[in-house]
Amino acid sequence: MYKDKKINVVFLIKGLVLFFLFFSCKKHEYPPQFSKAQFTLQVKADNSMLEWDTVKYQNAAGNKYAIHTLNLYISNIVMKTSDNQKYISKKIFYLDPSISSKNYFSIDSIPLGEYTEISFYLGIDSTRNKIFALPATTDNLNMAWPDIMGGGYHFIKLEGYYIDTINVKRGFAVHLGKNTNLASIKISHPMSQKTANQKYVLAFDVNEVFTNPYIYNFNIDNNYTMADAGAMLKIKTNISDAFKIYENN
Repeated sequence: MYKDKKINVVFLIKGLVLFFLFFSCKKHEYPPQFSKAQFTLQVKADNSMLEWDTVKYQNAAGNKYAIHTLNLYISNIVMKTSDNQKYISKKIFYLDPSISSKNYFSIDSIPLGEYTEISFYLGIDSTRNKIFALPATTDNLNMAWPDIMGGGYHFIKLEGYYIDTINVKRGFAVHLGKNTNLASIKISHPMSQKTANQKYVLAFDVNEVFTNPYIYNFNIDNNYTMADAGAMLKIKTNISDAFKIYENN
């Protein structure tokens, strides 16, 4: 009898210890200190979602056009809070919005908080914009900028066709490259990193590439920008406000 009571007491004590350990652990569980953000690239022409290879869009110069290719790099992302705290990612992301597996990118280890601004480069900074600086993937090789023209990588390829003044379909290729044409993008918009995984839409307005401050006209300006420093400067300047951001949760 005494032995049975002793065994019961031992089990009772063990049970109480486990009980208090369980609730002690629960009490000291902390919420995550960091979060992730996923950005999906969405391409528009003014307020319309872009349809590829369709001549239904018109820029500020009156050019009717279609887009069949958009490839670009985004890098050096900085998110800033209202009290000037910063989150910085040095990663480089290749994007192709026509392919679902390549139309988004993610960053992680973002401190939880309320962010008011995001900035990034459209392109690759000068320390990494060099021949073979990126892994030799098919995408990166296809974005290579010719060595004879300075080397490194294209920052953006925007290609398609337009209807000229005599109603003939002609091609265009808006390409940016070279360190002088690295475009800095800054977007002021509330970004609430409250949970572990936040999702955003990064909207790119093609028509903004051809306006403000320069009205870019394919019939007057160069429809192939790659060897035209003046044309690339206009596009670089225009493109600085072509992006907007929206929460997508």
